[in-house]
Amino acid sequence: MAGAFCADTGVQGKHCNISVLGSLAEMTRGIKMLAAICDDDKEITEEVLLYCKECLGSRCEIVTFNDGKKLLEYSGDIDLLVLDIEMPEGNGIEIKDKFQRADKRTLIIFLTNYSEFIMDAFGINVLGLLLKII
Repeated sequence: MAGAFCADTGVQGKHCNISVLGSLAEMTRGIKMLAAICDDDKEITEEVLLYCKECLGSRCEIVTFNDGKKLLEYSGDIDLLVLDIEMPEGNGIEIKDKFQRADKRTLIIFLTNYSEFIMDAFGINVLGLLLKII
């Protein structure tokens, strides 16, 4: 499924803009899913985790990773991935490309505070982009 790319500008969390997750919850109502959050910033991860739990509820299992290497080692079939672009152990753009080459159907929502990466974030199954608040 190809997703629409958008720089989401709705509801603001403390550290990032998170309303695209609410839209996703509406689109996937009633579907059990596995979501993953991968960000090296613990505060961002916690905020997105809380919002995912609020939006997706008990129908969604959520796993978290603090670097891309650990994410790539994970064997689960991830339905939704909230992915930081710049991390010490694995660039989010490169991870997206690996998922696409492996023909994974994971929906990806990127997290970033670097606007220069926005064009590189386009791709199959990229649902959106969350801008971190500095």
